[in-house]
Amino acid sequence: VAKPIVISNTATAVAQAESILLVVEEGATVTVIERQTSSLQNVFGGQIIQVHAHQGSCVRYYAIQDHADSAHTFITKRAALDRDASLTWVDVLKNGKFTQLALKNTLQGEGASATTYTLYCGDAKQIFDINTETLHQQKQTRGIMKARGVLDGHARTIYRGTVAISPSSGGAIAQQKSETLLMGGNASCDAVPVLDVHH
Repeated sequence: VAKPIVISNTATAVAQAESILLVVEEGATVTVIERQTSSLQNVFGGQIIQVHAHQGSCVRYYAIQDHADSAHTFITKRAALDRDASLTWVDVLKNGKFTQLALKNTLQGEGASATTYTLYCGDAKQIFDINTETLHQQKQTRGIMKARGVLDGHARTIYRGTVAISPSSGGAIAQQKSETLLMGGNASCDAVPVLDVHH
């Protein structure tokens, strides 16, 4: 796809839910840019995004969330990658009262790779609940997970990152890193790294 696919989501109701399914055929390349906004107060939003990247395809998915201060957002992302497919997630989380992001990459084909970048910025009493997983199921897979954020006021982040390497995943490369800059004495971050290695 020569030009990026641009998705603009603006909350128009107090409760809103949506689902996005992206199937990328063999050898194809696509970039998706998504922006979520809301000006309404006390919005509850749910979103499910599913990506299936076929052999040799390349996917880049950028999502920017900028909601009203009282918004509650629940995001679930799932990706399955076939042989030699690659996927990059970039999530920028800001504003909102509570944001939950649950992201899972399944590297089901040999040579598949997934890179996940999560950026967040919070103040006041904002809470970010972030859970990222990369499952290595075949040989020579590569999974990178990085989270970085800035917190002020009474803002809080809970970050859980899981790297799971199956017995058949010889030659897998996995990296996981979380960094948070606490600007105030009341801001906090709980980081829980999980390494589940069976090879």
